[in-house]
Amino acid sequence: EARLLVMTSVFAGDFSADDVQAVLGPFVDAPTLQPLLRTLLERHLLFRRSDANDGQAGRFALEDAVRSHGQRAATALPQWAQVQASHAERFTRVAAEAADLLQAGHGGRAFDIYRAAVAELEQALRWLREHGHGLSYLRACWKVGGLHAAFGALREAVECLEAATATAAQGREACDQMAWCHYMLSR
Repeated sequence: EARLLVMTSVFAGDFSADDVQAVLGPFVDAPTLQPLLRTLLERHLLFRRSDANDGQAGRFALEDAVRSHGQRAATALPQWAQVQASHAERFTRVAAEAADLLQAGHGGRAFDIYRAAVAELEQALRWLREHGHGLSYLRACWKVGGLHAAFGALREAVECLEAATATAAQGREACDQMAWCHYMLSR
């Protein structure tokens, strides 16, 4: 359980159960993976995103402090470099899948994949660069760079729009509260 928690710190952002299986499956006994994830959820060491607005409900995440502690502890794991390589391999494939979808004219689906995995794509590039996987790093840069060029500005625009929508909702609540207070004071 503690080892799995430490190994999940390989993820830079949110991640799916499929990501956990693909990246950590070789290092964790397959039948115990799902029960261990449930235990980490129950102990609030791992949590599920429930923001349905971005279509990523059900993805897992770590608190920054837990991730930071896990990354420090992970350096003591004998297979940590292999976990990082497994992560980089998984998200290089994800980048290639999104790039293929984009080329085939399925930009919406490609953007969804890119948006869900952008932190992991960047993390994969860091792992590849740090471990000197030159050719793999160049291939991943090519795929991820193309996705950033195609979707980077769109992702930023969507994030700004979501922030503005949240701010507007808060503003409406504040206006409603002020109107109620004004009503109560005028009575």
